[in-house]
Amino acid sequence: MAKQSLSFALEPRATANFDDYVADCVWSPDSKSFAVAGGEGKVALARAEGDALTVETVGEHLLGALSIAWQPHGSIFATSGQDASVALWDGNTGKELKRWKPGASLSSPHMQLVLLKESSRWAMARYIFGALTGRAYRKDMKSRSADVSFVSAVRVRCAPIDRAERIRAQADGEMLGEMPVSLEILPNSLTLLMPKS
Repeated sequence: MAKQSLSFALEPRATANFDDYVADCVWSPDSKSFAVAGGEGKVALARAEGDALTVETVGEHLLGALSIAWQPHGSIFATSGQDASVALWDGNTGKELKRWKPGASLSSPHMQLVLLKESSRWAMARYIFGALTGRAYRKDMKSRSADVSFVSAVRVRCAPIDRAERIRAQADGEMLGEMPVSLEILPNSLTLLMPKS
């Protein structure tokens, strides 16, 4: 049986210009606006009022914005960008509240890792806002109750506890394959991988 299209139930309500391509967009908890991350760096707030849609660029990330997460039951949202920064924004005014730029860089001899106990999208948003507002737990990872830990390393190996379980691994949104996976910093080196001919 062929799938039936939902186009009969959906119709365009409004159109607005956005001078960037959309990398991510998320509705606010009150469903009155949505934040947009532009692939070329723009961060925008879109508001729908009746059949009118307005889009206001409120800031940017160098090299491109990557993702957005709203504070649950709140009006603050966070964005991350290819410039390795995370920014907090006021969803009512569009004002940038704070921006964090980590010490890690492409020329650094080590990786900065954030280890999370849970991996759901809801848990990720909770952890991000906890970290940004200083409420995240920074306990030793040897403690089973640790929610968030920060680690600096040169080499990391990730493997599933249950060997029968298949777990996909990704880095910076790119699929690496299935675990186990090893990541390593090789200073001053470049490896070019090409398909076999």
